[in-house]
Amino acid sequence: INSTIFIGKNVTRKAETLKYNKMDSRTIIYPTDFSACAENTMQYIIPIAKAMKCKVQIVHSIDVANILKSEENPLRVMEEIKLLEAKAKSHLRKIKVEMEANGIESRSEILKNPGISWLPEYIKKHRPYLVVMGTVGSGDLGNKVFGSNTYRVITKTYFPLMVVPKEATYQGFEKMIFATDFEKKDTENMNFLIKIARHYKAAINVVNVTETAFESEEEKLYADNLKDELSKTVDYGKM
Repeated sequence: INSTIFIGKNVTRKAETLKYNKMDSRTIIYPTDFSACAENTMQYIIPIAKAMKCKVQIVHSIDVANILKSEENPLRVMEEIKLLEAKAKSHLRKIKVEMEANGIESRSEILKNPGISWLPEYIKKHRPYLVVMGTVGSGDLGNKVFGSNTYRVITKTYFPLMVVPKEATYQGFEKMIFATDFEKKDTENMNFLIKIARHYKAAINVVNVTETAFESEEEKLYADNLKDELSKTVDYGKM
């Protein structure tokens, strides 16, 4: 799997339909800590931003709380923060140069917040078209696939979020999988995916994973209803 997009809901809370009219249809948020994992997402962000005609909001956060844990002297704390800010500005300039070289408008921002807890609120405030972030895929149980930090963001935002594994290599999109649990508004979420799929002429497979394999009539009815609704409201020949 080269990347995963979470659309319209997170994995722990009740589904919520994307409010397309309130989204910024031209902004992709790129949170980065300047690691190799974050840098790897650039190979996805650049072609998607060009294809969807989006600008990119690059954001980096300095973990002030972590600095305070290791240093009690206020003057040294300020010095450390200034040093990290200077390094961050240098990294951000390089990213912006690469964006501009590819004809992509970009802005950058440096925040001072602990860990990654700030990101869901930042996403909610800016209401982006898409968020793209990397993951190392470490942790336990539910978050071992995506990594604990990425998993926290997934569970706290309703905006579309693309997760790119550290070792992924961008090769375009020939096939996409839309995983459904038969939510009533899946057709609206599907329409978002189709906007991206059209640009790449990608096939979309609609999949439901179940342990019972439609043993109950209710599950079969949900599946039939979704199939019928998709055929009526979604116009895409490669699904």
